[in-house]
Amino acid sequence: MKMAIESLNMLVHNYCIAAHLTNTDKIMNDSLWVGVYPGMKQMSLVFMMEAIHAHFLNRK
Repeated sequence: MKMAIESLNMLVHNYCIAAHLTNTDKIMNDSLWVGVYPGMKQMSLVFMMEAIHAHFLNRK
């Protein structure tokens, strides 16, 4: 099934992976990505900080 999905993706997106992407996979699986941009207001930044903080406080 995985091979079929990869083949379909290659047909649709017209790309292939030349090698294993071990470091890329590690970053994607073990990192927290926070999307910000220079125009964000203070209120939005505070909301994000509080949401991230609450998430880590509630982890079990």
